[in-house]
Amino acid sequence: MRKIIPILAIAGLLFSGVALAKVDRVSGGYGPWNVMGTYKWLVLGTYEHDMVITTQNPDGTFSGTGGYPAGHSPYNLPGETTETITGHVVGNQITFTTTYAGWPYSVTVSGTIAPDGTMSGTDPWEWHTTSGVAIHTLMYKNHGQYVRSQTDRKEAAHSRIGMPIKSKGHTK
Repeated sequence: MRKIIPILAIAGLLFSGVALAKVDRVSGGYGPWNVMGTYKWLVLGTYEHDMVITTQNPDGTFSGTGGYPAGHSPYNLPGETTETITGHVVGNQITFTTTYAGWPYSVTVSGTIAPDGTMSGTDPWEWHTTSGVAIHTLMYKNHGQYVRSQTDRKEAAHSRIGMPIKSKGHTK
């Protein structure tokens, strides 16, 4: 009986280590969040910006565009700006820089992705998303399940969410 308990304890440690390694591999190494999508984010409770994240790399870096004020496209009137957005997500921590086109101004903000996919932070000032959510990639068993869960299935089919780790994605 004494030999069985240590063996079970070792087996439990090995199993938990395998499970943790699998989670890391499934997430692509940067955590379980895919932030690609369309968002509105509110700064200081007053200034709402658009943000469209179009790419996210396996190392967690991402990029996209945006604008202020939200909903004004193509942002070419006085007081309206187009923004270039670059950032990084690790686990549930997100940091991004928005650089205003034609202005000598950029700002880097940091925050947290909540379990429901919303984002918020207080660095350097209070901000939060008012629309759009990040996708927790581990909630889908496979790529097909993810695609079926989305309203724009054609667009979702191009995502890597739920694809095998060694997959190179879809080819055209």
